Amino acid sequence: MIDHPEAGKIIIQRFGGALPERALFFHFPHPTHATGPYASIISAHWKLIRWYNDTSGTYSMCNLAGDPGELVDLADRLPDRVKDLNDRLVEWQVSKPAPR
Repeated sequence: MIDHPEAGKIIIQRFGGALPERALFFHFPHPTHATGPYASIISAHWKLIRWYNDTSGTYSMCNLAGDPGELVDLADRLPDRVKDLNDRLVEWQVSKPAPR
């Protein structure tokens, strides 16, 4: 579902079994061999990815605490959470001089 199937596990292991208290932001504006351009935020146990390879603005979201393998996309089920995380992601992007 998401950029790397082991990302949730890797992040949890990196932080000693717990996710960091501060939000983590990622920005990949260019497509690679494996994925299109995207930006993401990890906040608490939520990970949101905003895909830029289509005009509709597709999102993927998972709960890393309950689904560290990122197998279940919860974006359609939790639109309020998607909006909250996306608002924070956009605020972070606007504050950086990165291409979009």
